[in-house]
Amino acid sequence: MAPFLNDIMNISLGHLQNLLPLFTQYYVSSTDTVPVSEEEEAVELPRLIGSILDFTAGVARSGRAKDWVSSQGAALVTVVFSYALMTDDDVRSSCSHLWFYCESVNLQDLV
Repeated sequence: MAPFLNDIMNISLGHLQNLLPLFTQYYVSSTDTVPVSEEEEAVELPRLIGSILDFTAGVARSGRAKDWVSSQGAALVTVVFSYALMTDDDVRSSCSHLWFYCESVNLQDLV
């Protein structure tokens, strides 16, 4: 596998970049419902993305692809941060928790 590691890492990065708009559409912005496959099962895009991220992280940490990380590491970090966005549900949940906290604490006590 070692002779092909740079190619596999390039393909992995390409998949992460190409899947990002779909992930954003269906899981982050929730503008559409997740499509169902021909087998009537939900498309498990987060699992696929998670597997690719696990693989690339393991290779990067192992030091087996130092040249690739030197040349493509910035692109990998950029796409990883793109996947780390909060979903609409996360934002609503965080805001509701923050509102509950602000309502339960007397702000004068904090001064």
